[in-house]
Amino acid sequence: MTAEEDQTNRLLTRTITTFRKVGKLYRRDQEIHRLRLVTRSELLAQLNSLGFKVHTLEGYGQLQFLLGHTGFVAHKT
Repeated sequence: MTAEEDQTNRLLTRTITTFRKVGKLYRRDQEIHRLRLVTRSELLAQLNSLGFKVHTLEGYGQLQFLLGHTGFVAHKT
């Protein structure tokens, strides 16, 4: 997996190469994921404007997110 961040356009591109065994041979696949990067406040505002009630998370259970990462739980009121 490789990741490339374009800070000017706020995009993250991940290229993922996987191999899986089929019989005696291996097949190679490649996926490209392009993600738009948004700030926590931008996403909260967007979800609120769509009628969602939102709670933020700093982690799941004992797993704490890395600095700059946030989890969201959103539901319609």
